[in-house]
Amino acid sequence: MKKRVKKKLTRQLEFTAKDRKAIHKRDNETCVFCAAGYEPPEDPAYCRTALQIMHIVPRSQLGMGVEQNGVLGCVWHHQMLDNGNLDNRKEMIRMLEKRMRRMYPGWTREKVTYRKDSVNEKKHLSADWGDAGKEIEKVQPGSRTVPPEGFVFWETKEEAQDVTSKKIETGR
Repeated sequence: MKKRVKKKLTRQLEFTAKDRKAIHKRDNETCVFCAAGYEPPEDPAYCRTALQIMHIVPRSQLGMGVEQNGVLGCVWHHQMLDNGNLDNRKEMIRMLEKRMRRMYPGWTREKVTYRKDSVNEKKHLSADWGDAGKEIEKVQPGSRTVPPEGFVFWETKEEAQDVTSKKIETGR
């Protein structure tokens, strides 16, 4: 019987065991919304027992499975974020984005979202956010912490637009 192999993109959108451990440690085994006192669940035990890792940029929007795109949340808040009313969702996303920018200077939604790559040399943002994510390093083939073939992380929107403009000019 053949073992089913996950597609590269799907694998890249999931959190690795290492990232999961780092998120649990960083968030002190507590729901980030419960810790902030946001719409607490009826049963306070949820805040520490029914925990799940939530993507800030959802997988459906190509949000990567990296530490900088995940936070710990209880089932109550995860459900509210995914399926709650639109105003709550917007407010919760703003809270998470503000928190990530505080923890990882230079954090943006674009930095944790896959982008189609048409450039031969693939680059990605370093996992070390100590210098605001400006450090760029070459991709190691086959690494689970890098985008799949055909994708790249752009350092800025301008960089992505420059490549797109050059393609239009050359007709590629």
